[in-house]
Amino acid sequence: MKRYQFSLEAVRRARQVQQDLAQAELRQAQVAALAAEAALARSLDHYAEVRSERPATFTADRERAGLAARAAIEAREAVDRARTLAQAAMEEYVSASRQVTVLERLDERLREEHALAFQREEGTVSDELATSRHLRHRARRKRKATA
Repeated sequence: MKRYQFSLEAVRRARQVQQDLAQAELRQAQVAALAAEAALARSLDHYAEVRSERPATFTADRERAGLAARAAIEAREAVDRARTLAQAAMEEYVSASRQVTVLERLDERLREEHALAFQREEGTVSDELATSRHLRHRARRKRKATA
């Protein structure tokens, strides 16, 4: 019997590479989301600091508080975008992981089927050898008995 070889091995390897790439993109997206969250925290701290310094009596103070508020809003939007990208990267990774898992399970099942077929073939060969030995032995006994 031929040695077992998974016919979709090239596909499995390609899917594994896709999974590895998706995992790397997920890590990058998670790092970007964390960085955006840190930037938001800094922006909110700065806005709170600007608002608590003194009443906005001068135009420059109001302008500074407005800029700090806009920066905080933009930082919040950046966090939302980064989280959305991280979620999309997670979904891509899960999809790639499922594809690899399906191919690995198929490989395992086919490998087990091949092992069973090999055992059956081995058993058949052993049975044939035992039967032929028995028949030869019986034939020799008959020849000796008639001789």
